[in-house]
Amino acid sequence: MLKKIVTSALLCSALLLSGCGDNEAEDVLQTEQDIDKGNYEAIISKYEGVASTNEEYMALAAAYMQKAGLGLADLMVVISDSTEDENSDAFAAFVKSVKASSSRTALRDLEKSSLNYKEVVENCNDANLSSSQQDACLYRGLAQTLKAASTIGYITGSIENFGSGLESDNRLTSTACAMEYALTDSYDTSKCALTTGLTPITFDSNVTYNSIVMTVNAEEFEHLIRDINGTKRTAITDGYCTTDDFSTRVEDKNASTYNPSTFHVCPVTESAEDDEITTEGLIVDALNDGVEAISGVATDDMQGDIDEFKCEVLGGNYNEYSGCSVSLSSDVSTQQVINYLETNN
Repeated sequence: MLKKIVTSALLCSALLLSGCGDNEAEDVLQTEQDIDKGNYEAIISKYEGVASTNEEYMALAAAYMQKAGLGLADLMVVISDSTEDENSDAFAAFVKSVKASSSRTALRDLEKSSLNYKEVVENCNDANLSSSQQDACLYRGLAQTLKAASTIGYITGSIENFGSGLESDNRLTSTACAMEYALTDSYDTSKCALTTGLTPITFDSNVTYNSIVMTVNAEEFEHLIRDINGTKRTAITDGYCTTDDFSTRVEDKNASTYNPSTFHVCPVTESAEDDEITTEGLIVDALNDGVEAISGVATDDMQGDIDEFKCEVLGGNYNEYSGCSVSLSSDVSTQQVINYLETNN
């Protein structure tokens, strides 16, 4: 599952500017060499903020995928690892292999990658796409799918157990409960306990969140909920920091500078000007946009992989002959993602 999609993208990657899209001689050759060498800094420095052609947007998007730790060589490893994992379902195996390869800045980098691919083409269902636009759709869908997979890696305590059915992950359980609480103001009391209710906390970004603490099997987990245009969503966090200084961020509570009385889980979004990085936004929106983008240019074989992938998240059973046991015509919802996380925990 997803192997045909990623493999097609890798084949195109080898010809990213010279064969898969339009090209412009010397400048293209230098950019190709930078991509081959993994020199994403040079490409980002050259094109960030000034890209104006399809080739430049494609190069910049590819550079951000490399910066995320998910360039050509990394994706080959991802494919190998995910297809060898027999203890997890298809997407769960993909999630684990992506987590192993992605960088600490992967979420931001993959978002920038998909936005640059979107500059090449807005509507991937257009019947008259050029070759470079078709490639951009394929890569945009892949970047979005990788972003969703990376997000799941962020919200688990131990990614190795995801989808294995061997042992539930307390942190993932608490995240699913927090997502449910943000969505419906309720949660599964048989799995979680709301230890601390909504408590406003304002960080150095001047953004105020509502902090909640969920307890799972006697282990406490803090989550940040933010109201975004009338919709409550759970913020993606990374480590712990004080509310007045993001530079105090530490990876875990074992750090020497960690102080339980002043530190909170630290939001990935550090500026009020940046779009909030939320669990729901990254998984739900990324999956829907990614599936739509790839479907617009998919071959028949590739479409089968996409249908299987979406079927899993929708909670259905997929058969290559009869298809999915549930309708694939609707978008993935937040509740379905919550159910998927709980099923694979």
